[in-house]
Amino acid sequence: MGMRLGLGFFGMGMMVGCALVGASACTVTTTATGTDGGPTADGGGTGTDDGGGTSGDGGGEGGSSATALPFTPSNIDLTGIDLTKVGAFIVDNNECSINTDDNLASCGDGAGVLGFKIATQSDGTKVAVYVARSMVIQAKMNLTVTGKLPFVFVALDTIDIIGTLNANARAEVVVAGGQTQPTGSSKGAGPGGGGAGTMISAPGGGSFCGTGGAGAPESGSPSAGGQTYGTPALAPLVGGSSGGSGGATGGGGGAIQLVAGSSIVVESSGVIFVGGGGGGFGGISTQEPGGGGSGGAILLESTAVSIQGTLAANGGGGGAGTSSDVGAAPPLDPGGVNATPNATPAGGGKTGLGPSAGGNGSGGATANGSDGSFTAGNAAGAGGGGAGRIRINSKTGVATLAGTISPAATTPCTTQGTTH
Repeated sequence: MGMRLGLGFFGMGMMVGCALVGASACTVTTTATGTDGGPTADGGGTGTDDGGGTSGDGGGEGGSSATALPFTPSNIDLTGIDLTKVGAFIVDNNECSINTDDNLASCGDGAGVLGFKIATQSDGTKVAVYVARSMVIQAKMNLTVTGKLPFVFVALDTIDIIGTLNANARAEVVVAGGQTQPTGSSKGAGPGGGGAGTMISAPGGGSFCGTGGAGAPESGSPSAGGQTYGTPALAPLVGGSSGGSGGATGGGGGAIQLVAGSSIVVESSGVIFVGGGGGGFGGISTQEPGGGGSGGAILLESTAVSIQGTLAANGGGGGAGTSSDVGAAPPLDPGGVNATPNATPAGGGKTGLGPSAGGNGSGGATANGSDGSFTAGNAAGAGGGGAGRIRINSKTGVATLAGTISPAATTPCTTQGTTH
């Protein structure tokens, strides 16, 4: 069944596919596609040296958001959304998804009302912003983010993650700002794209905070991992980069920003994943394996933040040289380890955790023929993806971190700051 809700803000309507608690699936499609036209005149904010969550560190958009939240969020403001209309957003089934391109909000019980806008960050890039009174992802339930734009969710009150929020890379599909590209010998997509594969060298892994591993050569020099990029403050908000092209390239993990006026809690069973994709195998004719994608970005901002569960922004494993092994995908694979040299079949690089690089791929047990064909059992392994970035901003600058943080909070890839 369906019903239409006319919303008196931002010229938006919503089609609700189901409206009863306990329905098996439900989508809420926003019909507006408005943008904010860029940073507001009063959104300069007051920056800090490390960019701890203020608009001055690259958020660029203060404005009216200060009237709805006790601090100014990074990267966005809420101008143009009638905040009196927003309601509770509850994810109560496993078929919930948010598409940031098509303005497809999500499901849950069908009763939550979401505000929406496309916001412009300080560097001119766009993000999709959704606003609710509160957000709950219930136990064992899953909310999947799709679409090309980074995902920002603002709750005026609280966010409680008991289930799973997922923006992992998915094959050759761009997810929430994470980058990927079609197969073929080319450099990976995004600012940290891994080096291209060649007839004599497997491709490198994608980088973000951590450096992607090098692809193993059959002869000559290895194909390097990508360049690191971005800021610890995740302002602007960007996703991960893909590994170099091969049989199936690992895409970069997506970018998620959660903002809550009162608190963000990731319960002991709660998970937020933005892992890079694992590279596919090679060894078929001239097909190289794919480099692993880098992990994406998680930015959490609230008065109080408590992590009892899992935050994971790991890189994806590099593809092995043959069909015996496909690069392992996150969220929590062992990482930062090179593949075994001269293995048969050649192993791909492991995932990147923390500041360590993704693992280098190993060379084949014997050299390939002079025609550069990748013979199963002898092909070189691709590099693994580097770690992404995690940032947590709270009133005190010290969140409760009792769960699993990967990359670890002791590394430069996970940092904390203050809200203002």
